[in-house]
Amino acid sequence: MSTSVTAEKKSKNSTKSPSDRYVFNTLLTRSKSLVVAIGSPLHLLRMESHGELDHCWSSYMSECLKNDTFIVPTVVANRSKQEEFKIELKTKLIKASEL
Repeated sequence: MSTSVTAEKKSKNSTKSPSDRYVFNTLLTRSKSLVVAIGSPLHLLRMESHGELDHCWSSYMSECLKNDTFIVPTVVANRSKQEEFKIELKTKLIKASEL
């Protein structure tokens, strides 16, 4: 499912909003073998912390990190930068879960 977001951080099509917990649930439960989420995980966490999103994305990212299925592409960062990013994300997810 593809969505686009306006400058006001609102989906152009509210029925396909990645912030809607029912849409998120449908994405995960209807997938046949693989779910690929592309975007900024730190941006999603910021939106969740401001109450703009349900906390489904932080839960999803936590599971991905726990199962070592969270991937930062090598075109974005070398191996050491990838690990640094994962550590930063884990720290932010722990802080978000404490709110």
